[in-house]
Amino acid sequence: SEASRLISRSWWSASKELVRAFQQEANTARTVALDSAVRKQVGALRQSADDLLLALSPQESERIGVVRCASQWAQNSTAIFLTVKFAHRWSSPGALKLHDESMNVSSCCLNFYASGEHS
Repeated sequence: SEASRLISRSWWSASKELVRAFQQEANTARTVALDSAVRKQVGALRQSADDLLLALSPQESERIGVVRCASQWAQNSTAIFLTVKFAHRWSSPGALKLHDESMNVSSCCLNFYASGEHS
């Protein structure tokens, strides 16, 4: 769409003018389509910018901080209930996305590992 082309070239003023022009039209279907296209393109740009910022972070495992997660444990005679927040404490913001999750269960232990991203 025209909006996607303008946004991808970082023509912000022209993009805003296009949005304003569409908002003044009575054609709701075109306005909804524009809204969808703008949100999709801005979301893709935001993700690309986040990826660029993440590239600035150290990628070597010895330079990445380890968080001992906040957890709560409960059990009864038939089940164990474990709640984990990927943050230092319950009142802190936690990881927004996890990846590379792995879990090992043995007769004595439960170990869960994951890499996470925060805002």
